[in-house]
Amino acid sequence: MKEEEEEEETPVVSTYNKDDKHFWAAFLNLARHNINIRMRYLLSLIIVILTLISIEIYYKYERLVPFEYVTSLPKFHNCYFRDIDYIDSEKRMHFCLVDFYKKKSCQKAGLTGYKDKYITVLSRKMDFTNYDYILSYTKKIKILKYSPYLTKKHDDLYFDKRIPLIAEYLKGEFDSIFIYKIRKTGKFRAPGP
Repeated sequence: MKEEEEEEETPVVSTYNKDDKHFWAAFLNLARHNINIRMRYLLSLIIVILTLISIEIYYKYERLVPFEYVTSLPKFHNCYFRDIDYIDSEKRMHFCLVDFYKKKSCQKAGLTGYKDKYITVLSRKMDFTNYDYILSYTKKIKILKYSPYLTKKHDDLYFDKRIPLIAEYLKGEFDSIFIYKIRKTGKFRAPGP
């Protein structure tokens, strides 16, 4: 009897061979589990990469703003501005072309603006209820665009939540101030200093 008990207590060593179905079932189950883990990891990695690419595209993609030429004004003596100015009312137009140049510092520097009456007549002809206007000093605008990247790169005025319009110009300078109109949305402004 002691011999029989000793035989039962000896550990049984199991060896797997090609014909053992339990071995192959365990092997395939483990392989399927590893593939699932790798696929989840790979899918997560692809989602993260695509998200980063889409954020980068959104951030740097330049959106175009349609605009239309209205008229040009003869350039006045010693124009102060060199870029564009965003005009959303008669009052703002009057300030940019007349009142700004009445300051003592401008008069001291020899800068002169337009006559008050001339700008008043011109601004009454414009439709400020449906359109905003862009003044371009000495350069013709080729493209008006905006994007978060351009906002950060060109002016970084974090306190003004309106979007700055960035102009690309045709080659050459002219002795005129060009006026363009865009649809009034209330979300645009001229770029900062």
